[in-house]
Amino acid sequence: MEKKKHIRLRSGNDLQLTIADYDGDRPKHRRRTVRTLLLSPFQRNLRPFCYAPFLSMDFDATGAIRLCNHSHSPVAKITEDTSVIDVWRGEIYRRYRAEMKDYILDEENCRHCIRQCETGSSKNVFAVAQFDRWAHDDAMPLYPKVLIFRLKNTCNLACVMCDGLTSSRIRKERDKLPSTASMYGERFFKEMEEILPHVDHVEFYGGEPFLVKEHLRIFEILSKVRATCTIYVNTNGVSLHPKAKQFLEKLNFKTIAVSMDAVHDELHREIRYGLRSDLFYKNMEYFLDLRARKGVEVMLNVTEHRMNWFELPEIFRFAEAKRLYLHINTCIHPHNVTLYTLPSTQLRYVLEFLEQERDLLLVDYRHLTNLARYEFLLSLIRSELSSRRPDWQAEITNRNQSCNGFLAAPIPGLRPFETPAKVSREIIRITSTMGGKPATRMLEQMLVRVRNLSKQGPWADVTQQLQQAIAILPECEANAVFQ
Repeated sequence: MEKKKHIRLRSGNDLQLTIADYDGDRPKHRRRTVRTLLLSPFQRNLRPFCYAPFLSMDFDATGAIRLCNHSHSPVAKITEDTSVIDVWRGEIYRRYRAEMKDYILDEENCRHCIRQCETGSSKNVFAVAQFDRWAHDDAMPLYPKVLIFRLKNTCNLACVMCDGLTSSRIRKERDKLPSTASMYGERFFKEMEEILPHVDHVEFYGGEPFLVKEHLRIFEILSKVRATCTIYVNTNGVSLHPKAKQFLEKLNFKTIAVSMDAVHDELHREIRYGLRSDLFYKNMEYFLDLRARKGVEVMLNVTEHRMNWFELPEIFRFAEAKRLYLHINTCIHPHNVTLYTLPSTQLRYVLEFLEQERDLLLVDYRHLTNLARYEFLLSLIRSELSSRRPDWQAEITNRNQSCNGFLAAPIPGLRPFETPAKVSREIIRITSTMGGKPATRMLEQMLVRVRNLSKQGPWADVTQQLQQAIAILPECEANAVFQ
């Protein structure tokens, strides 16, 4: 029997996932049989691991050109002398195309997808989810088909998981640094006039896309050349000035992705500093009206991290109620914000909560629209836990200095901790699962909130339970109860 080939790294090492298993989960990569040849019009002659080098150019605020918006290193840099077309037709792109055809991955540039492959399936790997739908059979295309624009970091929010590279407000207020200059001059925009008529799809990220002047200029070019490409924009939902609405009404917007990291206003504002909740929900209704009038898809982009872990099921409920597709962004930095640098006891505590809430979601919604995304989130956490050696230690090299890095406590009084009984059960779970300083910090956060709920009745009993748990935790830790 022929040995199955595995996806490989440039270093020569193999991933556990075989090429056959990876392709088996891809809707456009079915085995060639008489039946599939007759029934599947999607069979491709060009079969790479990822179509990005055959499709995509990503332009970021530093002037870097990348394969996609999850690439970790640039393939070129924008200067006054850079020709985007020459880069596209040049040696570096040719190398990536050859490697992708052989299922060889650059372990530095492609580590996001490598990590996702290690969960054992291609179903939610970014390369498949993002680029398979734009697949074609041209091995040496003259023009890119997908362009991704992040041309400036202009933004009105300072989110806990962002940094000065992606938010001008963070750069100014948190980093105390001057604003960055635009890297994109007249040559770039002139070439865009030649390229955009050949493009199938464009995407805009931030900063906040509708506040980036360079993005508004691309919108103008799209209108000028009468481009037919579909448009995706990822917005924070609070920056809809009149000109932005004009473009939304006029151009071929296919998808509006709204960043949303909490349902509850107070927590949402803590995570996305500067957000106005009333404006966010007003603009959300406008997007839903666009969906009804023009067929524009509206979806949610949710970033999971230490501050909103307990809110994730609520966002799934919100998405279900509004009939919204939901995408989970994997937060990998700052390292004191991501879930994936938590000690194993804390990460396992988060996983167990999300597993329990998954079951409750399925009671409320028998056919949960976004179940696959929820399951994928669980698989990432399980994969992280199972990959850790006994001597594992978190490597913290990238910090948000304004964040304490502690795992946030659930908020009593709000779903799913809206009753004293549910909070009481969570207190027991926190102390029995984690113990020690992490548990003490969480219980102290909860105590502050519970004291504001009621001075009498069941909430008063919870207050007493919290006080007793906080008092006994140091003694329990000394007796190794929680080890």
